[in-house]
Amino acid sequence: MIDAFISAFLLLFVVVDPLGNIPLFLAITSHLPKQRLVRVVCEAVVIATCILAGFALVGTAILSYLGISFASFKVAGGLVLFRLSLEMLTSKREERRRSNVEGEADEEPSDNVTVFPLATPLLAGPSAIVSVMVVISDHADDFALQAVGGTALVAVMLASALILSGAVKARQWINQQVMAVLSRVMAIILAAMSVQFVVDGAREMGLFPAL
Repeated sequence: MIDAFISAFLLLFVVVDPLGNIPLFLAITSHLPKQRLVRVVCEAVVIATCILAGFALVGTAILSYLGISFASFKVAGGLVLFRLSLEMLTSKREERRRSNVEGEADEEPSDNVTVFPLATPLLAGPSAIVSVMVVISDHADDFALQAVGGTALVAVMLASALILSGAVKARQWINQQVMAVLSRVMAIILAAMSVQFVVDGAREMGLFPAL
């Protein structure tokens, strides 16, 4: 159980990427008073957790309704996550998110950034949704492992809240180069996990049974 928790925690932590979100978080909340920022973080984390939990609960039912096997979904999810890892390695993910945030800011400055872009897509983005469905739905016949996946999700979101709240208090000391290095390391871990998703999905579909 401990190994399953650690594996699920690492995957979700890398995909949610609270460390990588710190620069964007500080940029889009720079107009807010420091006292309000902690409340914004807590609200955004709660909303993001509800979004991810919702997909974890009904994701399998949606796939069944659409006639998509979970093995196929796992392969597709692995490919999506692998592309995400490449974007993280080349900084394209941060550039895209920054351009989206700046585009929204140019239209109309607003204090209400809790739901968009903080809760989604920065915390509960497409890759996080795919990952949480894989982590929890992959153990549909084992309630204990599903509970472990759910606990890992809650732990990751609590860690995200603590990290972003800490960033509020330490934003003047945050080193951009250190954050870039951490993001690259997490990208490599995510790439390895995504390849394993594809291998597992291919095996479940009867492809490459020797893998």
